[in-house]
Amino acid sequence: MADLDATRKRPDNGPHTADPSDTSTSLSITAAIRSKPMKYLGYERTPTDAVLRVEMPDGSLWDVPAQLIADSRDGYYSTERFPVDGGRLEDTIGLIRAGKLRPHELLRWAEESVGWWDVGEHATRVPDGAKPVNYGSGWRKGRKEIIGDV
Repeated sequence: MADLDATRKRPDNGPHTADPSDTSTSLSITAAIRSKPMKYLGYERTPTDAVLRVEMPDGSLWDVPAQLIADSRDGYYSTERFPVDGGRLEDTIGLIRAGKLRPHELLRWAEESVGWWDVGEHATRVPDGAKPVNYGSGWRKGRKEIIGDV
């Protein structure tokens, strides 16, 4: 895990970012996100390695482990809303896989009940696929034109 920490940068707002041109870094970060362990709630649940991808207002894409959202929903329904003595043991991922809950419910829960402050430190920016630019070569060989009066 120490190698992963060395390859990611943390801006002031918390999420992890990677150099978009370094595919080995982005792959290792994605693998680490997908292996995020499920929160223990005192009973057996179904794990997932899926991610919720969100597009931010600036156009950037971020992956958040869907397990975090499922943990939040399962924890709420298992403890806060339904007391342990008469409550139910919620398994969001298991219910989705069994066809008893629509996947959209995971998205709805994320929008309505989870804040960026809950998931931001686990979010990873998706590389935009831009290739590294050699600006020296671009300057020499790039198309040029003069705009305006000389």
